Amino acid sequence: MHGRLLQVGRPDAVYRDPAHLDVATFVGAPRINLVAGSVDADGVARRGGTALLAGLAADAPGPVQLALRPEHVVLAAESGPASLPARVERLEFQGAEILAHLRVLDGDERLTARLPAGRPGIEAGRDLHVSGHDGAWLAFGPGGERLRPSAEILSVGDRQALRHG
Repeated sequence: MHGRLLQVGRPDAVYRDPAHLDVATFVGAPRINLVAGSVDADGVARRGGTALLAGLAADAPGPVQLALRPEHVVLAAESGPASLPARVERLEFQGAEILAHLRVLDGDERLTARLPAGRPGIEAGRDLHVSGHDGAWLAFGPGGERLRPSAEILSVGDRQALRHG
């Protein structure tokens, strides 16, 4: 990319495990979803007050880009511990699946969810809550480098279960 080699690997491996933000945004259609966030001193990536990814190295707290593939988006009517409020702006029917185009309510980011066709409760204008499958959120630092969880704890839900279990 722009004369730089960012990652080498099989296409499916590069798609599942991008090493750089430019790779993540280049590979895949529809494009990977991005939301601005920050990593706190505890190594938790947050969007506002919502913790989305835990276990990151806390040596360099600061801004991050949080990324989630459209097929890993989970939509729910109720708020969850690691969910962002969003409004369904439009639906794009593609036969066996629907692409739901959403806008995060506390910002201008646009998200796309890839869903099976005929899923009830998804309609334009509805407010829902967006989260990701366990371990699905990715974090990228200010230079585009991938920030990987430093422990086996991949999601905020897993971390909370360990604390309370």
